[in-house]
Amino acid sequence: MSRTKKRPLPAGRMDPQVALVFGLITVAISVPPITFGVNALTGMCGVVAFIGYVMFYTLMKQRTTMAIIVAENVIRSLRRHVRTLRKSGAISKSEKLWGHVRYFERRMPQLNYHQGRCKGLPIGSGITEGTCKSLVAQRAKRGGQRWRPQGLSAVLSIRALR
Repeated sequence: MSRTKKRPLPAGRMDPQVALVFGLITVAISVPPITFGVNALTGMCGVVAFIGYVMFYTLMKQRTTMAIIVAENVIRSLRRHVRTLRKSGAISKSEKLWGHVRYFERRMPQLNYHQGRCKGLPIGSGITEGTCKSLVAQRAKRGGQRWRPQGLSAVLSIRALR
């Protein structure tokens, strides 16, 4: 991505191993005070977020054999969990989770971020989020306007059609 290509890792000014070690040290220093100062759940959430970022998000940004293996194993694991939920009688939870599993299965070909980057496509939601934010601001924050949630939703739907 042109926005991030000058950062140390993409530009090759920093070794990925050094970045990983730095991240591990940061987590090791920050998680204990959060765990004991706030609560254990918050500390665990920090650890899970870090592991998820390193193990899944970072790997999935490139369509490598490892990324495909990880994605397929996550889907396989979720399928097993759906079966367990169905056996235990939690049908509504299993159906909701099954919807997520199917979503990822159908979109596996779209997760080829490396190919998208090579084509110059934006990878990430920043552009979309920024556009939505500016459109809502343009259409709903005009002088003297005040909105209730139901009215704003209806007006934005109508104005989006223009």
